[in-house]
Amino acid sequence: MVRVDAATRSITSVEVRRRLAGGAAGAGAIWAISDDPPSVIRVDPSTRSVTDRLPLVTRQNEATPTPVAIAAGTSAVWVLNSNTATVTRVDPVTRGVSATIQIGVDRVPNALSTDGARAWVANEDGTLSRIDPGASAAASIWVGESLRQVAAAGSRLWVATAALDQQLPGGGG
Repeated sequence: MVRVDAATRSITSVEVRRRLAGGAAGAGAIWAISDDPPSVIRVDPSTRSVTDRLPLVTRQNEATPTPVAIAAGTSAVWVLNSNTATVTRVDPVTRGVSATIQIGVDRVPNALSTDGARAWVANEDGTLSRIDPGASAAASIWVGESLRQVAAAGSRLWVATAALDQQLPGGGG
């Protein structure tokens, strides 16, 4: 992992000893995901050192997740697992997995964002899934076409869509 100082353009390496698949800043730390083994890595930004390596598999006989996206809010860190179609909620205080929420394989979840409190998942089936803090299930609404990305900005969400598997400019609504 590398930290870049935007003002001085200096680069500082942080040794994490794992191949990383994504990162996020929030909940008092820098968070990253690795799929080998499936885990969340917490980095203290002031010391630039790894403080925790949290496994994403919590029970025996549970499918091994493949983390593909991470978002850090104010009271939770969210991880999207592509092969199990789940979102793992990590408690940044206890630094452990607090829940694994099913999105549904048929929805084909592919992108994740947070508005600070909730997790939002963009799904290929055209739905947007919301996971509230403390919830054990996701609520989904149909937005239209295949959703590719989701971004939260304050109380608004922005999604990128594709129609008929073709990227189209702009959109309506």
